[in-house]
Amino acid sequence: PRLIRRLSLQGGYPVDCLSSMSMDVSHTCSLVVLGDVARSKGIPFYMFKRLRVLDLEDNKDIQDSHLQGICEQLSLRVRYLGLKGTRIRKLPQEMRKLKHLEILYVGSTRISELPQEIGELKHLRILDVRNTDITELPLQIRELQHLHTLDVRNTPISELPPQVGKLQNLKIMCVRSTGVRELPKEIGELNHLQILDVRNTRVRELPWQAGQISQSLRVLAGDSGDGVRLPEGVCEALINGIPGATRAKCREVLSIAIIDRFGPPLVGIFKVPGSHMRIPKMIKDHFRVLSCLDIRLCHKLEDDDQKFLAEMPNLQTLVLRFEALPRQPITINGTGFQMLESFRVDSRVPRIAFHEDAMPNLKLLEFKFYAGPASNDAIGITNLKSLQKVVFRCSPWYKSDAPGISA
Repeated sequence: PRLIRRLSLQGGYPVDCLSSMSMDVSHTCSLVVLGDVARSKGIPFYMFKRLRVLDLEDNKDIQDSHLQGICEQLSLRVRYLGLKGTRIRKLPQEMRKLKHLEILYVGSTRISELPQEIGELKHLRILDVRNTDITELPLQIRELQHLHTLDVRNTPISELPPQVGKLQNLKIMCVRSTGVRELPKEIGELNHLQILDVRNTRVRELPWQAGQISQSLRVLAGDSGDGVRLPEGVCEALINGIPGATRAKCREVLSIAIIDRFGPPLVGIFKVPGSHMRIPKMIKDHFRVLSCLDIRLCHKLEDDDQKFLAEMPNLQTLVLRFEALPRQPITINGTGFQMLESFRVDSRVPRIAFHEDAMPNLKLLEFKFYAGPASNDAIGITNLKSLQKVVFRCSPWYKSDAPGISA
């Protein structure tokens, strides 16, 4: 009999012929069953002594009970199990017997949950459950220490468990087109994460801890496929230097914005949520090393707050937003802001004045303004010696002939 290493069965093939034909499948490593194969539920898996790859994609003949038998017969051998497009509704507890399983595709099936036994698949590298009715990931997901791809796109999942932070070898996480609104802070512990896909979700910000994986991570957000890089400024030493009780509160005063009304930026930015009278003390105490900052103030920038910003040693991007029009222009002198390259001002009228030698490395200056009284204050743009680009944005909710805008 002929030794068959790889075998592919297509629709209409009589499976009974396997036992009657003169071919030896005891050395077959790969079995692909394409579409509906006649009586595929009767495939004699016991004959495949060395099977490593089993792909049953789009085989409508496979049922839950058959999958249970498959797990029992192939428990010590199979590395790849493809069930995409089948009609299975439940993964059996016998899945735990697939001790050497590395790749599991169950996308486009009718399953609505993953069994707790999934945590016993210690060698699993790829888990793909896209286009299913799964609503949550089991806590046992933390046991999959070799997992490098987790794909839950197009599922009803609305929350990721903190245990995903234990997946230390995870490189790709896709939650695209799910109900996820917020990611757990433990995302920042995934030091090898390379791609995070949150497109078509309500995720607008990431936990600030994610900044410590800025060198490797690319975030796909909004409708863009270009990816958003994360800002620098959060390192392990910074995180460890914040007391545990304080660290839990930091989420309330800092996050990483990965999308705004203009769409995803090229680089995310550390954002202070809400509106503040002053720069929060927690920011001053623990986050002066950040490379960027976006903060909304009620009506003015206090002198000591401006001094803090000017002395931030790594600050390259600064966004100042004002709820109310500052009574006096903000004066930027020639002291500080040595590293700043991008400065955005979001205010009814851009009341700001640059003195000689101000912001010596500033390349981009952007104003976003609304309706308000026209200002006769000189801005002093000519004092910005490195300036390359100035952008003016007007809110579409106000008429262009409003005094502040027309001026």
